[in-house]
Amino acid sequence: MKLMQFVSNKKWFLRRFSKRSRSIKLGYKNLYVFPNKFGFYWIFSSILLFILGTNLEANLTIVISYLMSVVIFINLFLAHFNLHGLEIYAEPQEINFAESPIKYNLKFKSKILRNKILIKFIHDNSPPLKIQKIEGVMFKSINAKEKLRGVYYPEIIYGKSSAPMSLFNCWFYWNPEEKIIVAPKLIPYVNKSFETFKSEGKGTSKNGIGDEFSYLKNYRKGESKASIDWKSFSKTNKLSSKEFMNSNSNIKILKLNTNYPLEKSLQFLCYEINKEFKNGNFYSLDIQNGLFIKEGIGYKHYRSCLISLANFKK
Repeated sequence: MKLMQFVSNKKWFLRRFSKRSRSIKLGYKNLYVFPNKFGFYWIFSSILLFILGTNLEANLTIVISYLMSVVIFINLFLAHFNLHGLEIYAEPQEINFAESPIKYNLKFKSKILRNKILIKFIHDNSPPLKIQKIEGVMFKSINAKEKLRGVYYPEIIYGKSSAPMSLFNCWFYWNPEEKIIVAPKLIPYVNKSFETFKSEGKGTSKNGIGDEFSYLKNYRKGESKASIDWKSFSKTNKLSSKEFMNSNSNIKILKLNTNYPLEKSLQFLCYEINKEFKNGNFYSLDIQNGLFIKEGIGYKHYRSCLISLANFKK
């Protein structure tokens, strides 16, 4: 165990795992095997029995030492092949929130039964993921310590197994590429007025299409010609159509409240987005610096909005 801790803290050793990948297949090139404390006791005992047997000319003692040697060699291969061939994939990550424990999603694929595997981030003191059995396809999550708002590359993942007899530790390292997304902490806006956060689309009807002009999009065959932006066509020689927001649809525009410090405002806004998502409402997001996400609904839209908050810089 001390050997593993030694190499785990050496930069020269970890440089080997600087290349990130979406998946890893364990084999001869990325698995390491070494006796643990119990294994060293076993090896020492077998050597001691052999010396005693030869000096005392006790054949039974020599036979026992040979049997113990056979067991140690068999266990060496069994410990390796308990992990050999296991495939691990970094799944698309769920949204995490600041000041809350983080879950990193993994998928395991195995054609055979494997036992007692421990997996964790190498420099994280969070409780490790302990898997008693893996066979077929399995989805699990590794715990990680809390992080501030942002998007992060994960640390190197360390996994090990000492099955079947706990004489050897077989371990591996892996640098996954799927990023950890940490959105602002969810804090409700306590003020009775929500006007700084949400406003319903308003305006007068334009060309019978909608109410309030929102943005330009590429013109598609079959759309009303009344929606074409002819000014844009005269400049670019490409047909573009205007997208309007309908006031009757009761779509909310969630905006950043600039009356508070940035992080506090983002936390309020994150809470509002989460509430609209849970209620199944259409909503759009309007943040500073020209960042606008058009109206939408569902998890994909919700995820896109929270990633924008996680990445936002004033």
